[in-house]
Amino acid sequence: MSHIKISSDLVHHQKTMNAGNAAMGAWLRALCFCARNETGGLLSKRAARLIGPRSLLMRLVAVGLMEIAEEGGYRLVEDDTLWRIDRSEWSRSAYPDVRARDGARCRYCGRDDRPTAIDHVIPRCRGGGDGAENLVVACVPCNASKGGRTPAQAGLTLRPPPERN
Repeated sequence: MSHIKISSDLVHHQKTMNAGNAAMGAWLRALCFCARNETGGLLSKRAARLIGPRSLLMRLVAVGLMEIAEEGGYRLVEDDTLWRIDRSEWSRSAYPDVRARDGARCRYCGRDDRPTAIDHVIPRCRGGGDGAENLVVACVPCNASKGGRTPAQAGLTLRPPPERN
């Protein structure tokens, strides 16, 4: 899975201001499509039709955020100062160990009758790692309410793992 890193300077950048909100929405959809499908920034004509109307895409070409690709379709213009696709992989290899350790019980509320997800106790956006020591099973409601916060910030208490028989 690739991740997109967008600079906070993008909001006031001249290209963004000139493109306008509707075109920037299409640009963000294009960026997400390219990251998810690992196209190297290339949008086929078919994919471009899914992103938005030609007028919006041509607006992005006019301001320099996209270009017409030789292969047909469009290509995102790379600009490491404003955005980039981070192709570093983060491992889900610890997930089976976490599920074996925690079972189906939420480590925050203790319920075992809800759908669960794997949660980063210290969120990745706050420097938390992907190892089993930072991962727990959480019910979907607790995971959603916690968001990108630590359990303490979200008002949640991390319970100890269930005892093994």
